[in-house]
Amino acid sequence: MPGKRSLKACATGDFWRKKVVPMIRISGRWVMEAGIQPDDRVSVENPEPGVLVVRRVCEANHVDPQT
Repeated sequence: MPGKRSLKACATGDFWRKKVVPMIRISGRWVMEAGIQPDDRVSVENPEPGVLVVRRVCEANHVDPQT
């Protein structure tokens, strides 16, 4: 199913102090097929509520134009 995945946001943080935040973990061959390799740097943008955009970053700290 290239291009789309359904993931669950988990809870992480200090449950005792009730300072819990959401966490989303992304891993798998589908991430590599999307052009992200181990040790690559990525940028994560939040253009609007409920939307996260993940892009591979080039070595010169610029967003890769191919992603």
